[in-house]
Amino acid sequence: MNQSEITRIAESLSSLSRRNRDVREAMSLIGSLLLAVSGGGRAGSLEPAGRRSGPSREGPALDARPSGPPVSLEMIAERAKLKAEAARWAVQRRVLEARGADFETEIRPQDEALVARAKALPDCFVWTLSPQTALPDAETMETIAGCYECLAAAAESMEALDRAGADRDLQQQGMLLIAAGQSALRQALFNADRRQRDTDQEEAFRWLKQQTAGRRIYVPRHMRLNDPADPAQWQSRVEEARRLVEQAGTDKDRADAVRGHFDTIRAHAERVDAGEATEEDWAAIDRAVATLVEEFGVAPGSTPMCEALELAVDGPPEGIEVGPALRIALRECEAWLDTFEDDEGEDWEDAEPEAAQAASA
Repeated sequence: MNQSEITRIAESLSSLSRRNRDVREAMSLIGSLLLAVSGGGRAGSLEPAGRRSGPSREGPALDARPSGPPVSLEMIAERAKLKAEAARWAVQRRVLEARGADFETEIRPQDEALVARAKALPDCFVWTLSPQTALPDAETMETIAGCYECLAAAAESMEALDRAGADRDLQQQGMLLIAAGQSALRQALFNADRRQRDTDQEEAFRWLKQQTAGRRIYVPRHMRLNDPADPAQWQSRVEEARRLVEQAGTDKDRADAVRGHFDTIRAHAERVDAGEATEEDWAAIDRAVATLVEEFGVAPGSTPMCEALELAVDGPPEGIEVGPALRIALRECEAWLDTFEDDEGEDWEDAEPEAAQAASA
């Protein structure tokens, strides 16, 4: 296969992945598996995937830099909940060992169950169960577990907001919560002298970089090393995440109506993509977008809106007029898709955590 054929295939896959979330997630999983096969890490094992350092187990200082395909909040939440559970079990395990508990009956079964669940997930490194890892004291471990729990809750709340077609104010609250959650986790790991990268902290940061650009929503806090969130506040953030989920699901009729309009957009956008769309299809898309924006307060550049319009992003053919809401939404959707082709964005400050702490002292 020559270079031009490879380029053509890559461009086709890139285009398809931008249009279909399932394809994007599948390509991300394939990438993780290929990395594992090539020796870059074993997906789901106790060995950290994608290490950038040499043979030492101590990788470089945590320094998340966004790159790669779109991130799955669902996967972040699932892995972070498992890591929180594993961290709390590690503390309980230490207590059982000190009491002389029977390893075969009281410890090994739980160890093996957690490891098996981790192996079933891509890039899930449950470092608290690694025999080579020296764990901090119980209080520090509980803070770390709480920070993982907080990040999971924030990711789940953001998914709930998107499913309900939340307005921009609620979206910003959800994104601020994810920013605080990933920053607090990063700081908690640093405070515990944990220098290896954490997949979920990095992916949450990368999700924020992608979505602040795609949604045009500003997240003013906890996106730089010298503005860390306090790990000790994890409980209040978990409560805030639950409040956001309740707020998103308060009006079931509204949520159902929002989903119905998105379904309408997607159905007619599929006809556009297939070259079968008529003026009536565009009129239906136009009405649904206008209703979502004007009656339900859905942002034209929100991720749910952009995902619904992906297949119709090129807009109507000449001679078909659409309203201002759809014109804006199509423009935002095109910009949103562009972020997946060049999502480097602004990196973290180049200061290492020690320097950042000094700067904020």
